[in-house]
Amino acid sequence: MSHPTMRLEVRSRKSGYMTGGELVAYLVSRGVNFGEEREEILLEQYSRGNVPQFLRTLYPFEMHAGDDTYILYCLPDYLCVGSNEDFVHTPMAPATAQRIADEWGLVIGTPEMEDARRAYFPQRLGFRPMAPPEYPRDGSMMHTSRWPIHTRWFLEDMKKAGYTVGLPVTGHKKCIITHPWLVVWGFAHCGVHGAYYTKSDKAIHVFEENARAHIPKYSDYSHGAMLYHPTVFRLNADGAAEAAGQTIIEKVMSKQPKPLSRRQFSKSPRYPV
Repeated sequence: MSHPTMRLEVRSRKSGYMTGGELVAYLVSRGVNFGEEREEILLEQYSRGNVPQFLRTLYPFEMHAGDDTYILYCLPDYLCVGSNEDFVHTPMAPATAQRIADEWGLVIGTPEMEDARRAYFPQRLGFRPMAPPEYPRDGSMMHTSRWPIHTRWFLEDMKKAGYTVGLPVTGHKKCIITHPWLVVWGFAHCGVHGAYYTKSDKAIHVFEENARAHIPKYSDYSHGAMLYHPTVFRLNADGAAEAAGQTIIEKVMSKQPKPLSRRQFSKSPRYPV
């Protein structure tokens, strides 16, 4: 079933803003490979609207619970800085993703939402790890210099598959998520879920199997930030989408069994900022 897209209202990208390649060169030249300085620079870029034009459209996807079908809206790709012609995916700490979501009027999702996106959208990539010996599994996984390499691989895989950059795509990153366990733990860990093999709907990195894998400010080349519109829609008896009367945050905290999280949130699913 076809549903209309939504327009994301963020600041226009101005002439002279850094492209993805220029951002990477700027960070690397200053030795900014991780940490608070990089997070603040990223936040500034997103606050200014330095994102590709294609990232300004929210796309609908369906989630099912019993006889009910819910419609949610998400970005077409993980957060990236630059232009349509020259952009780079930017891994970040969950708190930075939360600050961007707050500013844009969006929210961070749950593992179920990432799995539902994977099942719904036809452009399905497989995750490409940066593996030894060329790419050690050590602190360099967090370095800015890895960003353009992984983005280049993404573009190569999109071209090989005959996919269109800017339309919804899944599989190539582990997605920042929120989860009741993180709430209970006081968000003492970074929640990520996703990255998929090419023909599979099962996540390679399942949050509940690796829940304590990362400290809260951790982000490496494999991570991506996906954001969602806060309104949940439901298909009515006539097949039309209508607001379900709850936001995503209200729905994941509802005591009624709902599809947006298999587990019950006791407090707000928002990362503290």
